[in-house]
Amino acid sequence: MMRTLAFVAGFPVAVYGGSGAVSYPYVDDTWGGVCKTGTAQSPIALPQCTAGNSKRAELAASYGSHDAELSHTGHAVKISLKTPTDAIKFVSPTGTYKLVQCHWHDDSEHTIDGKKYPLCAHCVHEKIGDSSRYGVLGVVYEVDSTVEDPFLKSIVDNLPVKTDTTTKIDKAGVNFTNYLAGMTNLSNYYTYAGSLTTPPCTEAVDWHVLSHPVKLTQAQLDKMVAALGHSATGTFRPPQPLNGRVVLGCAAVTTGTTANNSTNSSSTASNTSSNANSNTTSSNTSSGNNTTTAAQASNAVAAAPAVAAVVALLVPALF
Repeated sequence: MMRTLAFVAGFPVAVYGGSGAVSYPYVDDTWGGVCKTGTAQSPIALPQCTAGNSKRAELAASYGSHDAELSHTGHAVKISLKTPTDAIKFVSPTGTYKLVQCHWHDDSEHTIDGKKYPLCAHCVHEKIGDSSRYGVLGVVYEVDSTVEDPFLKSIVDNLPVKTDTTTKIDKAGVNFTNYLAGMTNLSNYYTYAGSLTTPPCTEAVDWHVLSHPVKLTQAQLDKMVAALGHSATGTFRPPQPLNGRVVLGCAAVTTGTTANNSTNSSSTASNTSSNANSNTTSSNTSSGNNTTTAAQASNAVAAAPAVAAVVALLVPALF
């Protein structure tokens, strides 16, 4: 089968001919290759936190204002840094990642406690020291009658449209720190190992999804949905099977309806904790005027019944 190189979600990935088409509404048999056969696919159904979210090491971001360009991929609106550098980054317990681009989906792709939201954003980063792996910092949005999202405010009146995938709209001095402005608590988030949510669905993503929604106005939502151009179907992939993966970020164990065939969760939790320990130094090295620093952390303890998939239990601890 012919192997080609393409840019998906803003960074280069290998695509095998015939399996890389994006179409909505999503039908699992339409997306081939790893999208169909993979065992660590995204998005997933994030669990109900019956005892509240576990307080973890805060995500530390150094973004600032930078020149960027807006474009439309045909299925997503994205804003890309013109010159990504290692200094424009975020730090988490799983590593340090340099920002490449952010894009939006209509509706949300991850669900939280079974709830879908009308819009989500994924800021895609390349892992520093391992260019084959990526870190995504994701948020879901909920409508508020008065609260505007400051990051959307800077771009929403000049969005590219689905019918024009060639035009690049230059945006000078975009303040990417505003992406974090609506995040009320950077120590409440889910993490798990997953994939791109569009073909080729490469399983090389460290997912970070904020536990609480960011607010935007109805007018902002309407403009983004109109620009995305798929209002009848949305541009989302539904939750995929968990397949024994451990999700960190909940203070209680729960099961997920799409988390089937869970096995080896305890060993996965052990490996995840080990990886987290090895990244303690990284999580404390982010600096700069636009940096949020970390003070606490968590380790995972997982239990895995043979029949039902179980999501990891988090207890406060030091990485």
